[in-house]
Amino acid sequence: MTLISLFIFLSLTFSFFTVAKILAVFHLNDFESYYSAVQQLFLKQNPYQLPLPGFPFIYPPPALFFLFPFGLLSYPLAEKLWTLFSLFCLIVSLRLLLRGLFPKATITSFLVVFGLTMISFPTRFSLGMGQVNFFILFLISLSFRFYRHQRFSLAGFFLAIAAVIKITPLLCLLFFLRKKTYPLVKTFLLSCFLFLLLAFLIFGSGLTKQYFLKVLPRLPAIGNQAYYNQALSGFLARLQVNDRLACWINYLILFLLLTISFFKTPARQQPFFSELGQFSFFLTVSLIAGGLTWQHHLVFLIIPFLALWGKAKKQHPSEPKTGWLVLAYFLVSANIKNPLAFSGLSLLFLSHGLYGTALVFLLAFI
Repeated sequence: MTLISLFIFLSLTFSFFTVAKILAVFHLNDFESYYSAVQQLFLKQNPYQLPLPGFPFIYPPPALFFLFPFGLLSYPLAEKLWTLFSLFCLIVSLRLLLRGLFPKATITSFLVVFGLTMISFPTRFSLGMGQVNFFILFLISLSFRFYRHQRFSLAGFFLAIAAVIKITPLLCLLFFLRKKTYPLVKTFLLSCFLFLLLAFLIFGSGLTKQYFLKVLPRLPAIGNQAYYNQALSGFLARLQVNDRLACWINYLILFLLLTISFFKTPARQQPFFSELGQFSFFLTVSLIAGGLTWQHHLVFLIIPFLALWGKAKKQHPSEPKTGWLVLAYFLVSANIKNPLAFSGLSLLFLSHGLYGTALVFLLAFI
């Protein structure tokens, strides 16, 4: 048995038991808040105003449209189906991206990528919390594939769905603006407007106003020093940087990185792996300086990691670059079980996810 075959066997075994444990034992706290929000709608209540089981519901009103089918089921069944649905979205996303990078990719390549993804902590964290991330990853991947096939209306529509569920994909629109795919941008903006209008008409003005005037402005982005926050904001908070100064630093870095990414991206169309890397600029920047990046959000780095792997296979880079990519993977995939044991200068170790994300951005840039 080769090392690759051994890795595939061990990673698939680990993946099977991980998913089985989540299905049998885990209580999905994030999914519970999604489910409870839908249940409140059935009772004609505003889910943004009431305390819910699990965590508060903080997603835009149109997100409720896509969570609605699960609210029709009993909670135990909905919870299990959500886990399987998330796993399905992950598998399809990997397949979409790999087929674009390597049209003749073997099942072995897919299983290696799947194994590396499943043993990474952000993946297990996202599945174990019942997060919506893999559905968003699927929508983003689908949008990019439709863009590559010049089906701009579909690309804009699916990116809009991702953006009205979770605001993070909004920055990806800068890539399409740079590529001057204006039909895609128009479809995106029109779709977002229609989703928001539909939510306004169906759920009422009170719910919509509650989200945009009270929920969204109060999301604890700056000053949140929790270990699971792996954004620049978490790094600055752990260093006890004043919130106002941290805000200026964070959004200055965001502006600079987005500007660099915009002008680094050529307007003309290029090979799949090159454009996937350029698309990754904006996704990676959103994780670095978008405000708040929990460790489960780092699953979006699957896209830049695959782009960098495609670049490595196409351009035969030097071994040092490959070594840096491996280091980035370990920094992103790691998890510290007892972050409270760190203090003083050792607090710097708690931002390993940020360092890995920044390293991914640099590798995509050079």
